[in-house]
Amino acid sequence: MEYALIHDLGELYAGDTYIYDEEAVATKAERERESMERFLSHLPMNARGRMETLYHDYETKVDDEAKFVYELDKIQPVLLIGSLDTKAWKDYGITKKKLLDIKIPKFSGKFGLEKFLTDYVDAAEEKGMFPET
Repeated sequence: MEYALIHDLGELYAGDTYIYDEEAVATKAERERESMERFLSHLPMNARGRMETLYHDYETKVDDEAKFVYELDKIQPVLLIGSLDTKAWKDYGITKKKLLDIKIPKFSGKFGLEKFLTDYVDAAEEKGMFPET
């Protein structure tokens, strides 16, 4: 639960990174590290250590819980776009293949979430949510 609560703090000042923007992805880790440092600088010293450890452990996927939360975080935007039935993937030219090529390597295979994601994306394709290839 702690990983789920802390994992986005690195985006507080850095902002969310669009996964299809290669330049932004290349600088993501550094920007988020700096953002986390900035956030932590506002906390009392006795609160920093635990939060730094949790954030580091999440980022390095030190245990199964961290890996699970990480994988859920990779699915969440797909679920949001799919549930809103938007044209976002069409508007931005994101094909099913492109989405899966970026997302699937992020999964460990340990929790079965890549199968869930693939099934969800298949259903979105059947609804016509992806551009024609």
